Amino acid sequence: MDFIDYYINKPGRLITFALERDMKFYNVLTIIEAYPEGMPVDRQFAPNINAHAFCARTKAPGKKDKVYLGIEEIIVSKNLLTDPQNHSVFNGVNIYNLTQDFQSFYTDWIQLPDSSSEIASLLPSRMTSVKAHIWKPTEIPKDEMEILMNAKISSQLRELSQGNLGYDITKYHSLYGSYITACYTPIYRNLRFKANSDKTGLYCRIDYRTADHPILKFKIQTHTRENTPLETKNFESSGEFLNLFKFDHSFHHIDISVTDDFDNTIDHYESMNFISSIHFTPSIKTKDVKYIDENGNSKIVEKFVEDSTTIIGKEETIASLFNSSPEFTYEQFEKSLDFIFFDGDKNDIDKNVKRAKECILKILNGAHKTCYICDIFFSAATFTTFLLDLINLNTNVRIISSKENLNKDDQKKLHDLIKKSNEEVGHNIECRLLRGDKAALHDRIIVADDNVWMIGCSLDEFGVRATSLIRVPAKYAPKIISGVEKWWNDDNFTEKLA
Repeated sequence: MDFIDYYINKPGRLITFALERDMKFYNVLTIIEAYPEGMPVDRQFAPNINAHAFCARTKAPGKKDKVYLGIEEIIVSKNLLTDPQNHSVFNGVNIYNLTQDFQSFYTDWIQLPDSSSEIASLLPSRMTSVKAHIWKPTEIPKDEMEILMNAKISSQLRELSQGNLGYDITKYHSLYGSYITACYTPIYRNLRFKANSDKTGLYCRIDYRTADHPILKFKIQTHTRENTPLETKNFESSGEFLNLFKFDHSFHHIDISVTDDFDNTIDHYESMNFISSIHFTPSIKTKDVKYIDENGNSKIVEKFVEDSTTIIGKEETIASLFNSSPEFTYEQFEKSLDFIFFDGDKNDIDKNVKRAKECILKILNGAHKTCYICDIFFSAATFTTFLLDLINLNTNVRIISSKENLNKDDQKKLHDLIKKSNEEVGHNIECRLLRGDKAALHDRIIVADDNVWMIGCSLDEFGVRATSLIRVPAKYAPKIISGVEKWWNDDNFTEKLA
């Protein structure tokens, strides 16, 4: 069965704007609505079309160049759907075209109502999907276009369209001379989708038009937050109103293609999102802080204070690509901060250092409660490089460095920088030093709330030497966080920087 066969010999509606000139009617814009079986013929446009059929014109002065709007209830023929520019009539008489050259194209399926779609704006507001076929003039002769765009004609078109259809057709003058067929989804009025609680399943409610429930086929592609494809699955409807489609992995958004039992595509959805929670974290800018480095260079950093986060719905964990799919490209892992490798190329040191700093700041500024920076070589220079650009003043930043690797002068410089930043800027930064000649810590660790990253070298050399930044999988992060908190809170392991 061909897709077009759904609509042949079924009720429809012909909406025509026509220009009367020299005893002939010329098409300004024609819309052919094709109703599938079981769809009520909705005559209601906003604001006031209630008649079965009518033909209206304005009371413009003069006898030349009158604009008409006609609406007719029709039985749809195949010729009208496939070749409207040669088979349309207006109020029972032939209608002429402004040109004989047309280009033909289809739209994707449009979910109504959709104010962002030009075609949807010309149709009645319905909760369904529509596919449009457009025959658009390749080019309207200059003289004819000037007539359509002149003030007298535009005023008539505006009056007829706004008064009867609820929109201003002159805003769509790029479609003048066109024929548009609008075929509504044939089997159902609409589909409603809802994800289950962990986003591993999709509920689909089908609002069928008729008592028989034809089989529908669904091809669904799931994606991560970063738009990485996860899996593609095919499903068939059960014939019931409610169906559940299950997936192997949790998804962020999905693409759906719907076909009938004859493999005709009858609907399509792209990037469908499901909101499981909404987070509100009010952030108030409190000051601009000016820093001057040892060389006299200055920079200004905006500082903010965050209020407590309000969560509506179920809280989601920070997205990680680990364990979500067997294959991901390196670029996708880097974007999600799961794994980043710096090659230590001496010719790209400046670029790599800049990129490394951006990665660390993205992690630190993403924390809302507590950050731990564990680096036994953390010094005043490290502080200047990474912590001056901290944005959120509410975050508790805790530095674990080493008494072994910081001499008295180094300790004093770091202490004074922290003190000044806390007192003058309003940060909440503390530092403790690991005790002993051989510090217990070897790896460099950053904790941002419930997330943990490991770095292969000290922050001072991050981006300079070949090394990696790796996110610790969520199931193992609590063990590391517990160890870090133990070092921080136990005087046997660390002492306060003084």
